[in-house]
Amino acid sequence: MEIDFHPEELKPYLKSTARTNYERRVSSRQESDRGKMNARITVVNLGNEFWKKAASWAAASGGYGGGEIYLLNKGAEMGPGNVPTEYDAVKMLKILEKWRRKDSSNRGLAAKTRN
Repeated sequence: MEIDFHPEELKPYLKSTARTNYERRVSSRQESDRGKMNARITVVNLGNEFWKKAASWAAASGGYGGGEIYLLNKGAEMGPGNVPTEYDAVKMLKILEKWRRKDSSNRGLAAKTRN
């Protein structure tokens, strides 16, 4: 049995590779944007007191650079119109993750971020 196959007839039903790649990039970017937004919400929800304690601990314990302590202090100074950017919020949460991995004695303060 012979099948008469004409790919041109199928073109309207198939997505182009370029379109598929574009849709993947858009989806990935939207997912990334949601992650950044969620990071910012988490930073705000943890509140000033949490970030004050985190900045104090990081400064006293060593092993954290001036930029990291600066970001933690940004959280301590939050207020109306003074909220860390999404980019800074992602970095702040990465600092907390580093903190969790580095020292398990901080579970009380670091555990609050898991809620």
